[in-house]
Amino acid sequence: MTLGYIMKTFCRCVALACVLTPMACFAVNKDGANQPVYKDKNAPIEARVDDLLGRMTLHEKVQQLQNNSVSHVNEFAGRYGQVSPGSVHEMGLSAYDAAVLFTSMQRYLADSTRLGIPALTSVEGIHGLIQNGCTIFPQAIALGATFNPSLVEKMTEAEAREARAMGIAQLLSPVLDIARELRWGRVEKTYGEDPFLIGEMATAFVRGAQRNGVGCMPKHFVAHGTPAGGLNCAHVSGGERELRNLYAYPFAKVFRNAHPVAVMSCL
Repeated sequence: MTLGYIMKTFCRCVALACVLTPMACFAVNKDGANQPVYKDKNAPIEARVDDLLGRMTLHEKVQQLQNNSVSHVNEFAGRYGQVSPGSVHEMGLSAYDAAVLFTSMQRYLADSTRLGIPALTSVEGIHGLIQNGCTIFPQAIALGATFNPSLVEKMTEAEAREARAMGIAQLLSPVLDIARELRWGRVEKTYGEDPFLIGEMATAFVRGAQRNGVGCMPKHFVAHGTPAGGLNCAHVSGGERELRNLYAYPFAKVFRNAHPVAVMSCL
């Protein structure tokens, strides 16, 4: 996989995030005169991506592949300078303070960096947004026990409304790991042990979020949730048949039927 392919994929995500979440983008050129193609929201996405990539230095491209967060508005200049990060998140602030932070951050990136690229704002959202003060729902393992995808869809519709109010463009969810190693300490994040159920629940999750203009990043890596000995990030035993028929099934289901904006977690 080449750096060029990765950058094109990520820039598509950024362009789509700008369309999906108006709060995430601020016009740099107020009158639109001599506006670069990549800043024209009405131009085709491929044209915007090609134009932007042609203007970026290698350093700026590498920065776009990083999640680079700060927790205070006074830290923007020292952390970012004139280069935009690829994505940001903040997990320690209240919903209100996070909204203020993200809004101020996007203004800084638009007005004070060389290319004015907005960051892809993200938050963990497996069972409600992780920001303090947001609505919390039952964990994924409990949601899986309901066998009710429409209920999950309603949940993420509500999550997405809260996310948009804070200027968040992407949920770092749903989790597509298959819980077949109960010693693994993250089983509660999964919908259980059945690939079909996981695929149905996750598809509903993505659709609910997208209905209110928020993208999703299905995760983690294929087969990540069944590590040897239950040790997080350990190797997974099995062959190509298990990979295709078992672990990859939920990912294939979601990408065929819900088309999530972000796919970086499973590349």
